[in-house]
Amino acid sequence: MVIKHFKNNKSPGPYGYNMEFYKVAWEMIKEDVMAVIKEFEKEQKLDWRTNVSFISLIPKKEQVGTPQDFRPISLISHPQYADDTLVFLNANEDEAENLVMILQIFEAITGLKVNFNKSSVISIGADAKIEAIAVILNCKIEKLPLKYLGMSVGAQTRNAAIWDVVIEKFQKKLAPWKRKFFTKAGRLLLIKTTLSSLPIYYMSIFQMPVMVEQKLNQIIRRFPWGATTERKRINWVAWERACRPKNLGGLVIRNLKLTNKALMDKWSWRFAKEKKQLWRRIIQEKMQTQSKALWVKDSNKSQGRGMWKNIQKQKQIVEQLPITQINKGDTIMFWWDCWTGTQSLKLQYPNIYNLSTSKNGTVKDMIHNNAWNLKLRRNLTQQEIPEMLALFAFLGTPPTLNDEEEDDLVCTATGGFNAKICYNWMMEQIPSTHPTVPHHVSGFKQCLQKYSSLSGQQLRIQFLQLITCYKHGNIGEEGTEVANSGH
Repeated sequence: MVIKHFKNNKSPGPYGYNMEFYKVAWEMIKEDVMAVIKEFEKEQKLDWRTNVSFISLIPKKEQVGTPQDFRPISLISHPQYADDTLVFLNANEDEAENLVMILQIFEAITGLKVNFNKSSVISIGADAKIEAIAVILNCKIEKLPLKYLGMSVGAQTRNAAIWDVVIEKFQKKLAPWKRKFFTKAGRLLLIKTTLSSLPIYYMSIFQMPVMVEQKLNQIIRRFPWGATTERKRINWVAWERACRPKNLGGLVIRNLKLTNKALMDKWSWRFAKEKKQLWRRIIQEKMQTQSKALWVKDSNKSQGRGMWKNIQKQKQIVEQLPITQINKGDTIMFWWDCWTGTQSLKLQYPNIYNLSTSKNGTVKDMIHNNAWNLKLRRNLTQQEIPEMLALFAFLGTPPTLNDEEEDDLVCTATGGFNAKICYNWMMEQIPSTHPTVPHHVSGFKQCLQKYSSLSGQQLRIQFLQLITCYKHGNIGEEGTEVANSGH
């Protein structure tokens, strides 16, 4: 009864379906909806996945200045975002005609009409048939790369040009003229809010090129001190120190490089934990990885793996934080995965790895009768025996396998694993540097401290003499004696 009393054109959230859809399709979806409600009544909580999503703000017009000028949309795990839907078809005219029929039926049932004038068809290796399919669908033809929800789709991930939109937004947000309207605390707050919003979605997917990082850091560094391209200003705080936490004397400004790494590391963690998700199955197929594997294996395919390959480069950081919990042992690669420390056995014991006939074997494959069986293709030479003994000493007793529980990752950090924990851990690994004070500055400081108790007239005399000594480079013990002679 509640559904029936809603107005047809009212939308309950940012995902775009109005209430007319629920009224028309209620007989089809009511069992699923009611199942969610009953589960909530029983468990007193919603499944965490129903409330997890990226939220992106899409501007409604060219010039935006208030939150009302943006439209929030939820970036969910299937290719439909708000009013925009991605449909993948084979380059076949029959499939295009079937799609038109499906969309017409959808319109008749839900009242949601597809605007073909705003729709596009894009060829992925089917240029010969794209024009005929565009005529059937009655929409325009576009080419990759293209902008979709602010992201560049189909562009090379290593191309710095895809970051131009982020650089442009940084330049507008941290424009030098805005500086005079903020206090020092306000400038820092503006920098932090800009870093926490504009580049996050890009940095979650793409590895930031060095030249882009340098450009963004340059924009950020100039803003607090009012420097511009034409006008130089001194940066009174070293950039490395500015990125440190407050307890280490920093200004808590995000380190872009480490933020990029932490956000990309999150995907390796999610791959290990979310084994039934559609996006993981796609990565498994593209990277030729076993369905139960905790970690992605690199693929020899020449195309279609660039984005995940960049994520793989950061995997070592994730492997150092969690602990691999071995149960069945059938999802952990014995030689390739970092299940015994911060480095794979393949890298630590390369000669034994080269002799193995089971290079892609799991931990379970290497255990026989509660003992290690590494399956070598020949007997060891005298030079190889010490390395084998070192490997056995490092491995110790084989773990007790439990066929009732799946292998898992357990993060020892409080609160589990997330990008923030990963970022803080990487910041802690950076050695703390204490800049040394130049000798002449240190001497000048000592002199000022020594004569701080003098009267006003005496202090003025001593100060003039100290300045004279400083200009001639005589500050230090010699400079102190000169100052004393004036007293």
